[in-house]
Amino acid sequence: MEISFVHCSDLHLGYNQFNQEERFHDFGQAFANIVDYAIDHQVNYLLLAGDVFNKRMINAKTLSQAIAQLTRLKIAGIEVIAIEGNHDKVPYGEDDSWMSFLNDQGYFYLLGSCYDEQGKLILKEWSPESPGNILVKDGIRFIGLGYLGSMTEKRIEELAEILDASPDFTVLLLHSAINRLMHLGGISLDKVTPLKNRVNYLAMGHVHEFYQIDDWIFNPGAPENWDLGEADKVKGFFHVRIKDQKMEVEHISGLQRPVINLRLDLTGLTSPEQVYEKLVAELGERYGEYEQLPMIRVVIYGQLPFSPLAISGAELEEIIKAKYPCLLVEFLNQTVLAGTSYGTHEGSSRFERETLEKQVLHQLILERAAVPPAAVDQVVQTARQFHDLVLGAESLESEALIGMATKLAQHIKKLRDKEEGEIASADS
Repeated sequence: MEISFVHCSDLHLGYNQFNQEERFHDFGQAFANIVDYAIDHQVNYLLLAGDVFNKRMINAKTLSQAIAQLTRLKIAGIEVIAIEGNHDKVPYGEDDSWMSFLNDQGYFYLLGSCYDEQGKLILKEWSPESPGNILVKDGIRFIGLGYLGSMTEKRIEELAEILDASPDFTVLLLHSAINRLMHLGGISLDKVTPLKNRVNYLAMGHVHEFYQIDDWIFNPGAPENWDLGEADKVKGFFHVRIKDQKMEVEHISGLQRPVINLRLDLTGLTSPEQVYEKLVAELGERYGEYEQLPMIRVVIYGQLPFSPLAISGAELEEIIKAKYPCLLVEFLNQTVLAGTSYGTHEGSSRFERETLEKQVLHQLILERAAVPPAAVDQVVQTARQFHDLVLGAESLESEALIGMATKLAQHIKKLRDKEEGEIASADS
């Protein structure tokens, strides 16, 4: 008998990226596309390897979006097995979350780490009455650990000590990264290798691009672009077929809203007007025909004879939208005054650093700052602009810094007042 499943991760449902309602629906549609595939191909299971939601506290609209797709799977007889990621995991010491709610309501089996009185990892069968990290169905042993952060290596070592070999095909769900993001819950390959003779398929999540290691470690990549800098990465989901303990794994590319990534060295230009002209000309060579309005990401760098602050992101966006229809423009100014230097602008490591910085800042602001969700992207962008300005300028322009801070504070206050007004209206 053949058993098959779809493995996906990092859906980030509820992400109102750039405060655009269309992006909320894009993330929901990406999940709907995966569900369409699972139903059309009559798979037995669908695995959610963490970060189902973009944040642990979700609104009713996001919950409804998730339930709509999970209901379709339920009606089709496709069982869902899930773990929590760093975005939707509850803080230590708490045991209630929207992921737990969906588990309790029978939409999926939520697997998560279990511990003894000494705080050591144990294996425990999942049941409707109590949490567990093992579920055996149709000759498949599913084990879920979720997101373990800095404890990942220790928990993997503990699992290797207690996990027995089994005649069942074993799938381990883990929200982590192999040989990358080591300071964000990543783990080196040599630490998981002892599990290879007892785990047939390691279902990963956390990293937003596809990767595969050997013939047993698989990461699908986020189906939508959580960061526009990810747009050139391969991402999607896996369709896995198992028969007689042998598996066939196929990676299916996801469908995302199109992104135009434009990265330009402006060294040699002498005025903001020349910058705008160059950007418009370069976009003309890249802009094509699209079924959906594309998103445009503009990254400028290089040394300029005038202040980088003279380049207006708002004016640039207005110019671009007037000539090239698009949903939004993300503008990242990494230019510096002539005569200064700031790192390197070449190579993939730069792209990875940018994405990582934004992810870390985004998560910290969501968790620790009293900032309306709609303002988080703006806060992240401004924080990185401060960072660039401080490192890139020979002398800091205090008025410019104060101006940026004032503008950001006004923006946050406006959004907070709007939220409070909406809450008051709902209560009345």
